[in-house]
Amino acid sequence: MGVQGLLPLLRRIAPESIQSIAVSAFSNLCPVVAIDGTLLLMRNFRSQYCRRQKITPIVVFDNPIPNEFKAQEHEKRRLTRANLLKDRDNILKRELIQNNLELVLLSQASPCTVSNSEMLLYSMDNLLEELSIEESYITIPSKQKDLESTQKLPDDQNPSSDLIDKKEKKKKLEKIDELYNQLMSVLSDFGPCSDVKAYLETVRPRIDLQDLRLCIRYLFGKLDLVSLRDYRLKTKAELEKYDRRLYSPTRQHFEELFELLKILNIPVTYAPVAVEAEAFASAIYKKNLAAVVATQDTDTLALGAPMVTNFLDNSELFYRFFTYLNPLRICNNLKISHRQFQTYCLMCGTDFSTRIPQIGPVRALELVQKHKDISAVLNDLSLSNKYNVPEDYEKKMHIALKRFTNLPSKNELFQFINANPKSFLQISDSYYLELESQALKLFNLESDYVQRNVHEYYF
Repeated sequence: MGVQGLLPLLRRIAPESIQSIAVSAFSNLCPVVAIDGTLLLMRNFRSQYCRRQKITPIVVFDNPIPNEFKAQEHEKRRLTRANLLKDRDNILKRELIQNNLELVLLSQASPCTVSNSEMLLYSMDNLLEELSIEESYITIPSKQKDLESTQKLPDDQNPSSDLIDKKEKKKKLEKIDELYNQLMSVLSDFGPCSDVKAYLETVRPRIDLQDLRLCIRYLFGKLDLVSLRDYRLKTKAELEKYDRRLYSPTRQHFEELFELLKILNIPVTYAPVAVEAEAFASAIYKKNLAAVVATQDTDTLALGAPMVTNFLDNSELFYRFFTYLNPLRICNNLKISHRQFQTYCLMCGTDFSTRIPQIGPVRALELVQKHKDISAVLNDLSLSNKYNVPEDYEKKMHIALKRFTNLPSKNELFQFINANPKSFLQISDSYYLELESQALKLFNLESDYVQRNVHEYYF
């Protein structure tokens, strides 16, 4: 997960903390990269890219034994996944019903209409049209408090236009709720519209406005094939987005990749028990065995290691620049020590800590800059009735701080890096191709399969 809201905050108040490094110069600055192993499965890593760029990868996977210190985070992820699966099921239902509606339109049969409900449909259609127009040119303030303003709230007697827009939108969405319930009541007594009713049952009226409008247009007899097919394309794209979010590598995937990397002479290991992959990769950096950690997890910065965030990015930017962050540079720009930065990260929320309600990244930074340590911060907050600090928060913070400071250091844990007689870059191209052939045979793959399924620039 990383540090919640850290990157948006840096982009906003300390953009100089985020650096871009040209691909052509990267290997000179970072010849050895410790890689969070999960990225290899999520981003289609290909080892010849590293050989071409003269980069030595060191790969670290999370230990197969679950980290008991992350039990709360694992439960949150389980609930999030359950909600995502539920939403995906609803999208699948919509996809099926859209197909049924298309068959009705293709058959040129009269679409389902609801008598004596024209005013209801008309009101909903108008509201949805207004909301659609507003979304195209009004920026509604975000509900998230990740980047709350440090300015005072506007005077209630002279509210900003943004706040007025937000209140107006809320009223319209509440009206949509009311009309939606009325429409569902009408459709429950009207058998011919069972498909539309089933579709509406999967819709969250305040969120799925486009799907709601599709049903209204259909009931009005205004839905044509072109518009419906456009809706179907959007539904398909939404389904693909959910599939990407729900994708999770299996234990077998990790085991196979581990074996594959060993064949290719790439140093690879599992992190010690109760140590995250990015933490052990950071320990490799601190042992001067790597120059940077390739990961998406910003916990790495709190661990004291520089990180590159898009080392395995599939976008065209991959050819040009990597995004590089160094904790020392960040601390200098935020005017805090590294210990204070660790406290700040934990206050923002990480896998090992939770955020105090009503305190986001900006307010947390102000508190750390002013009070320096968590005890002083909590003493200050205790003087106000505004904040509800969770029980045992300070104790849990000190435990979490140890996770960021007590990194593995025993030399035997790092021996895997130099276990091969020749390093990854020292072996000849011809021998490397032989190793690739061995790997392909082991997994019963043809070379053309790899070429078709993995981006060329990784090799």
